[in-house]
Amino acid sequence: MRLKLFVLLLAIPCFLVAQSVKQMEYELELADNDRDRLVLGYKLAHAYLEAQNWDEAISNGNTANKLAIQMGQSGAASQTAFVVAKASEGKAKKDRKSAKKWLRQAQTWFNTALSYAKKAKDASLVLKVNGELAKQAEKAKDFRKATRYYADGYNFLAAQGGKVDQSSTQANLKEIMRLQQKVDQLIVEKDSLLNVIWELENN
Repeated sequence: MRLKLFVLLLAIPCFLVAQSVKQMEYELELADNDRDRLVLGYKLAHAYLEAQNWDEAISNGNTANKLAIQMGQSGAASQTAFVVAKASEGKAKKDRKSAKKWLRQAQTWFNTALSYAKKAKDASLVLKVNGELAKQAEKAKDFRKATRYYADGYNFLAAQGGKVDQSSTQANLKEIMRLQQKVDQLIVEKDSLLNVIWELENN
């Protein structure tokens, strides 16, 4: 009996999410203005992202992104592009054979999100997107590029007068320092390797 109750409790959140998505889809169909279509489209894309339904998240996020750009809403364009980028990353994990394609798509959408975040002068969004781009670069072992992304976020924040909570700023600086240490370590290892090669060639 306890096991059945436990399984039922686990199923409730999934049921509520499904109900919520269905409700948003219905409301989106009834929406009679661009503002409501944009808000509901973004919420629906985000809900699909949370449910790990990557295809629907990409589709709805893409549609909402086009509408945001059409309306001249840079902040919304950034947020919707970010959802598509994250869904593309999720798709890469699921579709191993086409992972490189999906990761390239994620990179493109993150760059789009960054561009519109800067256009909207939203320092929080810029830090958020730069953080994701830095993670991608770090996974590719490109620590210099990762450092540049974090630095870009910090520089944008400074230019905007630091309109983000202090904890975000400190976290960003810590990441810059951590990655710079990795870069310095790689330089030391490279110099050491070059010395070994030189000694072998001259002995």
